[in-house]
Amino acid sequence: MTTQLSTVQKRGQITIPSDLRAEFGIEPGDQVAFVRTQDGILITTLEAQKVVRLRRLLTEMKSILQEQQEVEGKSYSLEELIESGRGIRGELLKEKDRLDVKA
Repeated sequence: MTTQLSTVQKRGQITIPSDLRAEFGIEPGDQVAFVRTQDGILITTLEAQKVVRLRRLLTEMKSILQEQQEVEGKSYSLEELIESGRGIRGELLKEKDRLDVKA
């Protein structure tokens, strides 16, 4: 891992070195995330942040499903989970439609 330096400009702007922009596919107009860590600031792409959030959500989902399995004594197949999600989505859409009609 190499260290590259950038100078903070008067208005707080920094330049990401061109080789790093090319390597990580950062284009003009793209957003980057600044994440506080124990060691300082991590600058990451917004897409990478989405992947991190998705992993956290999946880990949380796994934990919830394991707890549910312990309580109910039943495990659920992927198909059952998808169908349950479709049912919940359908109910939410019906409720939204009722609210839209009343408005």
